[in-house]
Amino acid sequence: MRQENKPQILCVDDEKRNLKLLNALLAPQGYEVISAENGEAALECLSSSLPDLVLLDVMMPKLDGYEVCKKIKSTKETQFLPVVMVTALREEEERIKGIEAGCDDFISKPFDKHELLARVKSLLRIKLMHDELKNGYVKLNELQVLKDNLVGLIVHDINNLLMITSINFRRAFMNRGNFPEDIKKSLTIAEMHLDELAALVSDFVDIGKIEEGKISLNMEDTDIDALLSNAIEKMSSVAQYNGIDLKRIGSDKRLHFTLDRGLILRIMNNLVLNAVKFTPRGGLIEVSADISENGLCFFVKDTGAGIPPEYKEKVFEKFSQAEGEQVNFKKGKGLGLTFCKLVVEAHGGKIWVESEFSKGSTFYVTLPANSK
Repeated sequence: MRQENKPQILCVDDEKRNLKLLNALLAPQGYEVISAENGEAALECLSSSLPDLVLLDVMMPKLDGYEVCKKIKSTKETQFLPVVMVTALREEEERIKGIEAGCDDFISKPFDKHELLARVKSLLRIKLMHDELKNGYVKLNELQVLKDNLVGLIVHDINNLLMITSINFRRAFMNRGNFPEDIKKSLTIAEMHLDELAALVSDFVDIGKIEEGKISLNMEDTDIDALLSNAIEKMSSVAQYNGIDLKRIGSDKRLHFTLDRGLILRIMNNLVLNAVKFTPRGGLIEVSADISENGLCFFVKDTGAGIPPEYKEKVFEKFSQAEGEQVNFKKGKGLGLTFCKLVVEAHGGKIWVESEFSKGSTFYVTLPANSK
């Protein structure tokens, strides 16, 4: 049984006198020493219990030190276990062979006590730091899982409450014609933020599913003209309230394309809503789509604040926002564009932005003709 709080060293040598010498040098220093008289015995020891360090003789019958070292470094459980090769060989070629086998250090025979203890102490210190880092990583992953589960429960409850609130709000909103103008205005604002909150919750849930590979695309032949019209109609009240002209440009011919209709509609909604947020009153937002032999391309162009060059990639990162005095952006949640990027890439497509700071931005989405 392993002695608690004592570093354990496995000494492997086919000569018993060398094992006794190593034990005599190491045990008084507070190390627990276990011995193996050949390579096979060493590997058997490692299969049942992991020491903190291995002192491994090179020249042994049947399975030499190089082969034992290779086996130790080739398995997940022991690949970071420090291995010191103990050898009477002085040739550079033999040392290179040991390095190629994966050993961490060398000690020459006959042993120099001070050199032996110094190298052992150094490697055990590195092993301790590695173990602490590994344990920290495990604990971090455990906390991440706990956090994700907690967030999932909270989002699920929020989604349920949001659905109930939305149903009752829509029922009241249907009778807004009988309300005074100030109440109508308040209801319009409430509708806008309710839609934004619903989109935020949906984006958060689906981003997690896409990242975990748990979402599948419902590919179907889709009328792109109807899809664009749907997105523009849904966002028109928001744009109108903000004093922004939202319109479709280009051909209105019937375009059909195979894609996940629900997810692509949400991308269009997100891009238009994003444009509304960053376009001042009196601005213009244009939406267009076309199909070529390369596939589908649609874009949302605004006359808003624009994006500095250093933020063009950053805006697609989760929870990322452009910050700084020169970036006149309203605060966002940093999820909408991440959702767009993940969904577009799941379709095999690309999304990017072209922008001139203070003059506006154009977000482009392309989906390949063989989108699956």
